[in-house]
Amino acid sequence: MGNPTWGDIGQGTPYKGWGDDDEVYKSKPSQPTSNLNNVTDGAGAASSSGGSGGSSGGSSSGSSSSSKSSDDDAEKAAKRAAEKAEKRAREAIGNQYSAVQKGLEQLLGYLPGQQSASMNKYKTQRDYSRGQAQDALTKAMGRFSGYENDIMEGQKGTLRDLSSDVRNAFQAGNIYLGAKGASNSSAAGMYSRGIQQAANRNRGDVMRQTQGNLNDLNIRRSEAEAATQSQYDAIDNWFNTAVSDLETQFNERRQQIEMAKVNATADEQAALAALDTELWRSAQNLYNQLAAQQDEYLKSVNDSISSGQGLGNGFDIDTSKTYGDPSISPIDSKIETTGRGQIQDVYNPLGKKRWEDVGLGIGAATPNSGFQPGQPIFG
Repeated sequence: MGNPTWGDIGQGTPYKGWGDDDEVYKSKPSQPTSNLNNVTDGAGAASSSGGSGGSSGGSSSGSSSSSKSSDDDAEKAAKRAAEKAEKRAREAIGNQYSAVQKGLEQLLGYLPGQQSASMNKYKTQRDYSRGQAQDALTKAMGRFSGYENDIMEGQKGTLRDLSSDVRNAFQAGNIYLGAKGASNSSAAGMYSRGIQQAANRNRGDVMRQTQGNLNDLNIRRSEAEAATQSQYDAIDNWFNTAVSDLETQFNERRQQIEMAKVNATADEQAALAALDTELWRSAQNLYNQLAAQQDEYLKSVNDSISSGQGLGNGFDIDTSKTYGDPSISPIDSKIETTGRGQIQDVYNPLGKKRWEDVGLGIGAATPNSGFQPGQPIFG
């Protein structure tokens, strides 16, 4: 709400001028007291002239009495005119300063509403900016939850693939050993233990990869929450600074207006003492100055609110990183043989190769069998 200019509030009740009673004063004399003195001096001069003529001419007592009465009437008329002019001047001054005080009261009365409206604007912008930051966090957390589901589904899918590979490896190995007549030999147990060992190793790798992805995702969640909190802090700092400035500015406005009211009261007394109908101009100019300053400050409030909009609109959280499925080492049915009826013991916790005769016979591994000497049981 803008503050009214002097033309908006007017100058109070029009007052009569120095001229006819029905004419509203438009052009005030710069020295009303001089005019009053001139009127009084003229009346005195007329009185003196009449008295001089009476003594030099030696008029009769009747003429002297008539002249004296005429002089008395003129003096009374001048006095009445002066009193009337003074009364009008005092009324004019009263109206002038009444208008000033009314304008200052209006400015003072506007302040609570203006401050409340400005405060509401700041709160609205703060809440909007915080809402934008919260929306960004909510969206990011939704994506992170989706990534977590993907990670867990990827783990399940990889473990299913691992189970399938294990079944295929068992089947292929058993078929091969059965074909060689070694399905009931120690080679079958060695092969089974080797497949299970490879499966356990892959399963452990899958779990570690999954947990690593989940840990990374949790770090990203924490970073997103920390970034959002920093954004909240920036928004709250902007709001608190703005509100503090708002309170300071409006307190200063109140003090300035109250002081202007006090000064206007003092100026009115001085104007009445001097019958100066122009002295009020300084009070009028001060009112206009205070009103303009307040309008300018309210515009700066809107500018400040505009600057706070970027706090919400510019905030975003990077969620571009995604997670792939865990990887596993392939499990196949290749059996390392020596070609002399021996198979490597793959269940070897000490990491030492050990060969065991499984009764496969000489030439058990041939180029056409798919298993060559020196090839591992697992890829």
